[in-house]
Amino acid sequence: MNALTIDFAWQAIQADASTTYEFPNPRTAYMRTEYSHPAVYRWAVYLRDGRIQWQYVGETEKLYKRLQAYLKPCHGTEQRVKQELDKARQQGLSVRIEVLEFEPFEINGFEFEPRLLSDPFARKAVENLVALFAEEAGCRISNRGQDLVVKILAPLHKFDRLRPTVIVRELKRLRSTKPSGERSVI
Repeated sequence: MNALTIDFAWQAIQADASTTYEFPNPRTAYMRTEYSHPAVYRWAVYLRDGRIQWQYVGETEKLYKRLQAYLKPCHGTEQRVKQELDKARQQGLSVRIEVLEFEPFEINGFEFEPRLLSDPFARKAVENLVALFAEEAGCRISNRGQDLVVKILAPLHKFDRLRPTVIVRELKRLRSTKPSGERSVI
């Protein structure tokens, strides 16, 4: 089996050159300049001891604009995540939005690098990879959906004559029959 190692780190976004942005503060002019680009991001809720309680991983074409959708959500995911973030703040926990930084890597000849995140398919792939890494590391992921592996692989129905429900059912069956202690590999 071939192994893929991705070197990455999360960097807190800055409200200005020397201050880390803290939810639910308003956006700043500095943020408009620095974060009006495609990104993979996460909302991270930190316990008082610095450990992450949970996170939500997302991707966007313009991070600055996406942040506003969480500050003043109209519906859907942003509203649900904002409610969770508000609850964390009420509990005295620290809430930050962080941007993924990573070293370029390649899968089957396709190179992934930060400057190519304008491609929505590449952005979504990177988002899903880091969500899987976090889940595998034992971090609670607030992203909706049953199993992240099923969520990621279910769209493969486009390349198969089987219905999506058949593929999802088969993936669940395979996952439930793997020997205990064996890691899921994609």
